[in-house]
Amino acid sequence: MVGGIFGRDWFKELPTPTHWLTAFGLIAAALGFAYAFSRVTEARTQELRDFLRAARIPLMRRDAAAARALD
Repeated sequence: MVGGIFGRDWFKELPTPTHWLTAFGLIAAALGFAYAFSRVTEARTQELRDFLRAARIPLMRRDAAAARALD
């Protein structure tokens, strides 16, 4: 993609302001995506913990019942 914008031998040239703007723009886009992704996933952490805790209790009861049946 970068080769299509700047030409095939863009990496052999000295950086121009366009190169710097592109680099910082890509960095800003990556940080923005990472921030948005963290907001979506971190906002649901408590819900996931509650779900896992609720699922663990019945499993532990089944495991205890199975252990008693084996005795």
